[in-house]
Amino acid sequence: MLLVSLLLRMHFGRVAPPVRRRVSLLALRAVSLLALLFILAGPTWIEETPGDVIRPDLFLLLDSSRSMEIGKERSRWSDAVAAVDASCRQLPLAEKASLQYFRFGHRLAAVPQAQELAALQPTDSDTRLAEALRQLTARFGRRPPAGVVLFSDGQVRDPETVGELARHYQRRGIPIHVYPPPVSADQGDVAVVAAVAPPRVRKYSDVEVQVFLRSNGYTGQRTEVSLIVPASDQHSEEILASVPISLRGGVQTVPLTYRSDFKSRKFEVRVAAMPDELTDRNNALPVSVQIDRPKIRVLYVDGSDGTARSVQTAPSPTSVPRAPLQNALAQDEDIECALLIRGAGQTLTKPPTVSGGTTFRFPTTPGELSAFDCVILSDVSADRFTPAQLDLLKDWVEQRGGGLVMAGGPNSFAAGGWKSTVLADVLPVNLDEARWTEAGANSVIVQPVQMQSVHPVWQLLPERQANQKILDQIPAFPAATIGLRPKSSAEILAVQKDPEKAAGDRLEPLIVAGRDGAGRTMAIAWPAGPPEADAFMNNWGAASNKNAAKFWRNVVYWLSENSSIGRRRLVANIDKRYYKPGDAIQLRAVVYNESAQATTDYHLWAMIEPQSFESVGSELFAPIRWPEAVVRTSGEQHPRIVWGEEFELPRNTETGDYRLTLNLAERLAGGMSDQGFRIEITAYEGSPAGKVSHGTQVDSTSVEVQVLDDPFEQQNTSTNQVLLKEIAALSGGQWIESPDQLANLVGALPVEVGPSTERRTPLWSQWWLLALVGSALTAEWLIRRLHGMA
Repeated sequence: MLLVSLLLRMHFGRVAPPVRRRVSLLALRAVSLLALLFILAGPTWIEETPGDVIRPDLFLLLDSSRSMEIGKERSRWSDAVAAVDASCRQLPLAEKASLQYFRFGHRLAAVPQAQELAALQPTDSDTRLAEALRQLTARFGRRPPAGVVLFSDGQVRDPETVGELARHYQRRGIPIHVYPPPVSADQGDVAVVAAVAPPRVRKYSDVEVQVFLRSNGYTGQRTEVSLIVPASDQHSEEILASVPISLRGGVQTVPLTYRSDFKSRKFEVRVAAMPDELTDRNNALPVSVQIDRPKIRVLYVDGSDGTARSVQTAPSPTSVPRAPLQNALAQDEDIECALLIRGAGQTLTKPPTVSGGTTFRFPTTPGELSAFDCVILSDVSADRFTPAQLDLLKDWVEQRGGGLVMAGGPNSFAAGGWKSTVLADVLPVNLDEARWTEAGANSVIVQPVQMQSVHPVWQLLPERQANQKILDQIPAFPAATIGLRPKSSAEILAVQKDPEKAAGDRLEPLIVAGRDGAGRTMAIAWPAGPPEADAFMNNWGAASNKNAAKFWRNVVYWLSENSSIGRRRLVANIDKRYYKPGDAIQLRAVVYNESAQATTDYHLWAMIEPQSFESVGSELFAPIRWPEAVVRTSGEQHPRIVWGEEFELPRNTETGDYRLTLNLAERLAGGMSDQGFRIEITAYEGSPAGKVSHGTQVDSTSVEVQVLDDPFEQQNTSTNQVLLKEIAALSGGQWIESPDQLANLVGALPVEVGPSTERRTPLWSQWWLLALVGSALTAEWLIRRLHGMA
């Protein structure tokens, strides 16, 4: 307006003729009048905005259970993800529909973006489609979706309920379109369902791995199951154990055993793929076993003169003299060996140092004997021990799992008076014919017994042929105990080689192994010390090989394999290695007092802990029902035990231990095929009634439990097209077999456009019209003012 005023002033600042002034004034007044008349007429300015485009909701529901891992070149899950991706590239689905992605297995979960599907894997151990369809309705907005696209193989639980839910969706006008996996030929499948292995083992021990297979379509055919350490940058692939089997169809168990060494192992259980197998993705399962390295304490008792003479002089004034067997065992840093030799009269004593003597005797109490895992008796007579000490030794083997070996000599076995002692029942041989024999010119040649798998005692080298070559070089012995007759349950590990005997003739046993109660026992025909064992200890192989040391190390590890818990105050065990849902776990615990006597004077409290809380997710309850015989003090009412909930083990005064039956639930959470957990047990002393504290902790231990199931989903690897077609038919959905069909389905969805909106504005409120009127009036007033007409 100011600009207009300035222009008018410049234009009309000069004197203009009266006629021109009047024409200008009339024109300005006419413009102002017309504008006012236009405003008074009340015109309206109308702005119309198009309505919103309402895209229909479409829910994509993908099965992420383990059965979707099946497939030859590509898994069923990969096929489903590829179909979604191909449809999106062919037709921008997001422009036609509002897509929402979900995956389901044993629970429903949203997937924010389609790009995240490729990073997911089908790992759920159950297919709960009915539950997923129920939960999906809670994700609907104010208006129901245009449909649900289901990607699944149809191997689901409760198909009847799924059919009812399909009808419910149809009544709500929500069709379920089904996109099945590609149809494959009628092929079979072999799968590793689970593997049970101890989480921790001692080195140089036999480790048994129970493998559970499921097969269909190959009944009667042969295959091979192996424990394999996969190849890496540091080493090539290594086969720890392998066994051929005949497939029986359904679930079958295959035991595999390997010998642990000093390294923890991460291996996989692998079954060889069959011809035209549906998939080999489920033919392997990773397993890990850690090495536990407790100190193994050996008590070596040698009554021979040769061993006594060998330790008369110590290497230094402050060191303890060692026998050759002690030096051999000392090469393993996890073995400690204490020596007792023949003393004055009928005593046993510890070898003295040069600087001064120290006395030591064979243990006389259970507590003293429980400090050892293995006892070696070599060329020592029974009269060196009291009857009470022999009773202790018998109980230590049978109840505490100790390892006992008796080596030969003039004072061993029957020659040493052992036939009339309680240890005659413990040893793996009968002593009626046992006699010490000087071989003379005919040396005693040791021949290890050939077995399908090498016994741990003879496992000196990992490669079998090289190991056998070493075993063929065992030096001969000048004398040995002949006539060791193995008991019915014993195992002969070595015999005397006799070239004069024909094939099939009985050879004299030289090493016999057996079990007695919880412990292991062994009889060896030759002495452990000099002079008879000199060639064996010093000349077996090159000096650097130390084969005799490896042999005795293996003997100690094998004998003491069950005694790793021998020095504990609290020992617990269960009746099986693995269970099925619905089984009963028989839990037994024994507590020992400070004198190593079993007692029921302590209170034992237990709790159930998962192997990891990540494995149970949001599940609050362990798969164990609360035991009826135990009072529940936590206030929890659920029939199952809560993770970490404590319960007390009842005493059994008749047996002197603690026992409890724990009943497993009929079904694992989430339909898992296997679940592991620990029973943590703690012994307390002096816990008065009514106190919050359980008392002073004495000891604690844990027991590993493995539960294995055979989920329905894994019982049939084929696609259940009957159920899938029924879902589509009952819900009014379509059967989709290609990305093109999926793109066409989405493209045909009706897109609604909302009503347009109008914005009406009176014209007099428009700024440009008001500015025009104001400018015309201002200009008219300025003209009159400048020319003296105002």
